[in-house]
Amino acid sequence: MSLIPTCTLLMARTRAMELYANNWHYIYGFKHSDNPVTKTKIDQLAKLYPATFSANYIKKAYGLIGSNAIDCSGLVCYTLGISDIGSAQILENAYGSNYYQVVDYDDRLLYSDKAGMILWKKGHVGFYMGDHVVIEARSMEYGVTTSKLTDSWRGWEKLIIPLYVGDNAYDNIGWNRDAEGWWYAYGHNSGEYYKSEFAEIDGKTYAFNEHGYCVRVPNVEYDEDGEVTRVYGGIVV
Repeated sequence: MSLIPTCTLLMARTRAMELYANNWHYIYGFKHSDNPVTKTKIDQLAKLYPATFSANYIKKAYGLIGSNAIDCSGLVCYTLGISDIGSAQILENAYGSNYYQVVDYDDRLLYSDKAGMILWKKGHVGFYMGDHVVIEARSMEYGVTTSKLTDSWRGWEKLIIPLYVGDNAYDNIGWNRDAEGWWYAYGHNSGEYYKSEFAEIDGKTYAFNEHGYCVRVPNVEYDEDGEVTRVYGGIVV
């Protein structure tokens, strides 16, 4: 299972727009690879999620057999080019990955037109196209549709900022400094910085802790094979 984005930003926006333009429907639990809709898949999901798949819901889902349907997390996973997971797992994965940044929802970040962000709230996710427009698989009534950030009822809680293919996580190769201290990027891609290790740079040896910050007078922990497992100490600021 891969949860690292495999799409460029352009590809992600194109995928989201295709789902919207082609009038994809909504069925809870459906992912892009489940299509077209079949009775077998509906029945499988009905057994997994009986609280959602009432008799009336199943009847409506049967009416979509042969067409295409997707749910909110399925839409986001497809646009990012990652394995299918639920909306809660999308946030959990983002918190633990170098390929995403998670911040509290703030209209100002989106009004700067940072297309490609994922909007999250408990039980739902959407894809930000830019220009205040969100594409989301909303419900069986609406299918894949658009909404505006000015729709106050949306109630978004988090912004998930993916690192798309072709993005540079670090503009400056070499020494960098932030509010915490000094760190060293040896590549443009996310995660390409020294951490929990010693590195020789310009003929000198430096120590970096588990968060990537350069430390002075380092303390070192080793595993049973003598490999460095942890480096810690006072951060060089």
